[in-house]
Amino acid sequence: MEFNGIEKNRWCTDLPCLIIYFAFIGCMGFATFYGYKNGELNKLTAPIDGANQFCGFGENKDYPKMILTSFDVTKTIGILKSGVCLKKCPTEKEQDLVDCKDNANYKCGDHKSYKTKDVFDFCLPTAKEDLPEGDQEGFDYL
Repeated sequence: MEFNGIEKNRWCTDLPCLIIYFAFIGCMGFATFYGYKNGELNKLTAPIDGANQFCGFGENKDYPKMILTSFDVTKTIGILKSGVCLKKCPTEKEQDLVDCKDNANYKCGDHKSYKTKDVFDFCLPTAKEDLPEGDQEGFDYL
């Protein structure tokens, strides 16, 4: 028996696939433009306080920075829930958090600040020794 190749009719699928590809690229371009024009890109990197609210947006519009008020390494979720929004990062140790926005988890007047540096709207401790007493364990990287 002699083989003569494929014996059914074939047709090119490149053109329909190319049309679908360019339609997809066009839709993605439109979605990107629409999101950039109508969205809030700063929310992608904005800090979120312990009450799950964006710092610098909504009720916290005047409070764009975030500081953590607890560093209990035995309660890792508690560390994240201790975040509060601030107007500016504190530069001195043992001050009251006065330019602070209370949330459901923490009242600003109940906590002392520590010396921080501003890194992309997050107030990070400058050194382990600057942290409040009892919160220095687990911070060997500072």
